Amino acid sequence: MRVTWVDNAKGLAIIVVVFCHVCIGLTRRGMDPYPGAGQLIYRMGDNFGAQVFFFLAGLFVESSLRKRGKRVFILGKVETVLYPYVIFSLLQGSMEALLSKYTNMKITFSEVLTLFIMPRAQFWFLFTLFPCLVIIAVFHSVRFQTRHLAIAYALGAAAFIATPRWYNPPQLAYVTHNIVFLLAGMLYARLPGIGARRTAIAIASAAAIAGNLWMSMHPGYLEYRMLVLPMSLGCIAALSGLAALIAKTGVKLLEVPGRYSMEIYVLHILACAGSRIILEHFFGIRNWTVHMAAGTVLGLAGPIVAYKLAMRFGFKFLFVCPVTLASGGAPASGGDRRP
Repeated sequence: MRVTWVDNAKGLAIIVVVFCHVCIGLTRRGMDPYPGAGQLIYRMGDNFGAQVFFFLAGLFVESSLRKRGKRVFILGKVETVLYPYVIFSLLQGSMEALLSKYTNMKITFSEVLTLFIMPRAQFWFLFTLFPCLVIIAVFHSVRFQTRHLAIAYALGAAAFIATPRWYNPPQLAYVTHNIVFLLAGMLYARLPGIGARRTAIAIASAAAIAGNLWMSMHPGYLEYRMLVLPMSLGCIAALSGLAALIAKTGVKLLEVPGRYSMEIYVLHILACAGSRIILEHFFGIRNWTVHMAAGTVLGLAGPIVAYKLAMRFGFKFLFVCPVTLASGGAPASGGDRRP
């Protein structure tokens, strides 16, 4: 069963992610309309865009664990998180290696094969989400009460604050900087009454957005980790509140990118890069506004079209694991692609 406001939140979040990635891609090509503008936009979105998906995934973790059990839950995440990570890391990495003279990031095929050690580009999200879900599944208990979850969240927040952004090994930092948002989603699912406190949420959200802007304008802002965490959570609250308000209006425009947010996430870099390469190298266009519009639209629509074509013409295996491990090896039917 789909939840409308969650689809809206995913839609808003994936638009933020795509827009910011188009923007930083143009910055690396020297197309900023104003010095530093691209970096500022990217930093603001990067502070909460992907973290929204951790929070939203957390909303369904406990209900899924109760329904499916730990073993089936983890195997299900192998299908819906780890499988697309491997497939699209190889696909995008190979394309980047083949077209390296046109792309911003120059890589070799040997670097593509390091995907199990270090993720590339946007795939850090899936690389991080899988171990976070496994850790929670292993330590979770059906006897957990809300106070136990609150303690787990407090430990996650402490780990976030204690671990430097560029900690070595970086794989640990990926987990400690994001599992807290997954736990926040789990805690919110236990305390739905929090969402009714609209005035407090509105004030906190406004403060978080202002804080996001201020910190994004200052180099080294990510080291203010005690401020970054509440700021990110406040931005997530603002986006979620907006999604809930849109759901009440009956407008369904955001539900489409929300329902296909996984497909958009794994393919949008290829679509955005393709748009930029064609406009710049084949038509000689370097106008920032044209590139932003074309890149964002193609980054959102292109992956959905690719998914539809793949499902129709026999390439379903790109998006859906051909074997459903969680049900003993039966062929996959597609089902709910929610991480």
